[in-house]
Amino acid sequence: TCSLHLNIKHSFCYILSWLAQLGPEKGVIHLATAAVLNAVWDLWARAEGKPLWKLLVDMDPKQIVSCIDFRYISDVLTEEEALDILMKAKEGKQQREDQMLREGYPAYTTSCAWLGYSDQQLKQLCTDALQNGWSRFKVKVGADLEDDIRRCRLIRQMIGPSNTL
Repeated sequence: TCSLHLNIKHSFCYILSWLAQLGPEKGVIHLATAAVLNAVWDLWARAEGKPLWKLLVDMDPKQIVSCIDFRYISDVLTEEEALDILMKAKEGKQQREDQMLREGYPAYTTSCAWLGYSDQQLKQLCTDALQNGWSRFKVKVGADLEDDIRRCRLIRQMIGPSNTL
């Protein structure tokens, strides 16, 4: 078995502690660190010859918890609580995996609903996404409430009531 799992939590903590020297306003650095951490997870899965979801499914709850740095989340979820949730979720695990293998996992597209797109571009990208088989659409919001509502209505009109917005 790959030894990457022994170092994920330690590596992430090390990188964050090193970056703490840059000061409190380091959002881009945190995003870059997250990208590195995601790459480590992907490498581990590749080394095991599995897709990442399967690597996680096959992990023992204690092993999953051992990979998590709880320093910044323990006020809402402790290590013990996480382990308890995962232990309880073991029941029915095989059925859920079988269902996912049989039906797939629902995905969504964000390609057609970014902020700043013109209405014409939104319409064209929604049309393209529908033609490519997408049935779930994520909309970027937050710049202006009224414009967000207007854009959501436009996208709903384009994708119809049976697709997920």
